[in-house]
Amino acid sequence: MRLLLSFAVSICLIISISLAGCGNDHTPTGSISEYAISASGSAPNAISSGPDGNLWYTDGKGYIGKITTGGVITEYAVPVVGSSPYNITSGPDGNLWFTDIGGYIGKITTSGVITMYVASFVGDITSGPDGNLWFTKLGGFIGKITTSGVITMYTIPTLGGGQMALQPVLTAISGLQMNLAILEKLPLQE
Repeated sequence: MRLLLSFAVSICLIISISLAGCGNDHTPTGSISEYAISASGSAPNAISSGPDGNLWYTDGKGYIGKITTGGVITEYAVPVVGSSPYNITSGPDGNLWFTDIGGYIGKITTSGVITMYVASFVGDITSGPDGNLWFTKLGGFIGKITTSGVITMYTIPTLGGGQMALQPVLTAISGLQMNLAILEKLPLQE
């Protein structure tokens, strides 16, 4: 009985602490500013801070956008027909790098010059601590692209469960906080 009472008091204390943060006198004040993207039928996907102090985003309708913290938007058309930019990250070279579902990895300078590299079925991308960019690719691959555009692919073993068994591994690796120590422990094959 004493254990049950102690448990009930603990639960009530947790609930009280949780609810205390939800009261009107503890609600943070502030406002949300929304900015219209001018691209017709725009489809923003991902956003990242850039080395220039601006925010950069991908637009699945074929654009890379830049927005200042004051709300000024500049859009850059990706120079590939059927382009669909997906994810974006700041690179170690002072540029922004993005994946494109149309089968590319792109690099955009902070002045808007875009270079495209062929890399089919790419997903997420992140900057690695080794000075390269790392990305996921459907089919059980992790890829590395150097800042000069050299791509190396690594095969992830299927872990005995076929393609579906890879999903937790790809999900863990494809996040913005990619940890290369994970890759070192996997039996990757170049």
